[in-house]
Amino acid sequence: MVSDSDSQGQESKIRSWIAGAEEALEVAHSLLSSGKFVFSVFFCHLAIEKTLKAAVIAETGNVAPKTHNLRYLSGQAGLPAGGREFEFISILSDVSVPTRYPEDLGHSLSGYTEDVVRDYLERTREAIDWIKTFM
Repeated sequence: MVSDSDSQGQESKIRSWIAGAEEALEVAHSLLSSGKFVFSVFFCHLAIEKTLKAAVIAETGNVAPKTHNLRYLSGQAGLPAGGREFEFISILSDVSVPTRYPEDLGHSLSGYTEDVVRDYLERTREAIDWIKTFM
């Protein structure tokens, strides 16, 4: 049985993850505005990762795993596979590696135009809202 203090602790952790996700999304918008497109994508990934970690805590009551794999976190959170939002989460999970490591950065820079990143930001907001419906 979960005590009230445990439940309050979980709620506090969930709120912290969500606040971090919202801040990461704000940073992603700022980076888009300053023309730092690949880094904006990185922060889109971070925003969804933090939201998923909140969802994992909500679903399991456990600390979220230390991973950047969005598909894995989605499964841990009990989210249904398939659909537009899950497809985007999968895409973002795959593109995060090139945005993290310098040897892949040059290749990454050319693929992220302003229009592409603007679409990623919009879809990130949609995915975050979708994840929250399961919490």
